[in-house]
Formats: sequence, structure tokens, C-alpha cells
Amino acid sequence: MMDPDDRSVLPVEEVAELLSVSVETIRTYEQHGLVRSCSTDRELYSHRHIQRIRRAETVVALGVNLPGAEVVCNLLERLDELNHELDVRKEELRRLLEEE
Repeated sequence: MMDPDDRSVLPVEEVAELLSVSVETIRTYEQHGLVRSCSTDRELYSHRHIQRIRRAETVVALGVNLPGAEVVCNLLERLDELNHELDVRKEELRRLLEEE
């Protein structure tokens, strides 16, 4: 199932304008594996991609090089996933306890 945040996409030029970065910056991030466009034939980015570019910008602004920024962004995304899983499990446990 597709995430609703991934249905709406923007071209690289609009993303660059939205984030106040250059198109070249986004392309550099793509070359270093920080982000991948949604399409193989056009540079299109979803809300999730835009969030990742924002996160990469923040990490790079802190002085982390691009390979390091990729590692940090991947770890932060995994942490987000684990926090979401934890929230789901807490809700399941809450429901089970209410049933008793």
C-alpha cells in the first residue's frame, strides 16, 4: 500500500524553490545516496523525499559530510520507524488491557 505522503510529487525545480536550496544541491544529495527521486525518467519528489532532503540539509549544516549525513539520515529514519512500531504496540497493549 502506498503511503499517502508519496502520492503527490513535485519536480526538482519546485522542491528546490520550496526548500530554498539549489537544484544542484538536490542532485548532489541524490548522487551521494541521500535521496532518490520517485521516477527513473523524471526528477520527481514526494513529501517523504522532501522531508529527507530537509533532514539532510540540517545534518550537513551541522558539519557532517555527505557520506556521514546519509548514515545519520538512515539512522534517524529507522528510529522514526521504531517509534511508530512502539506506538502501535502500546495501543495494542492498551486495547488488550481494556478487554480484561
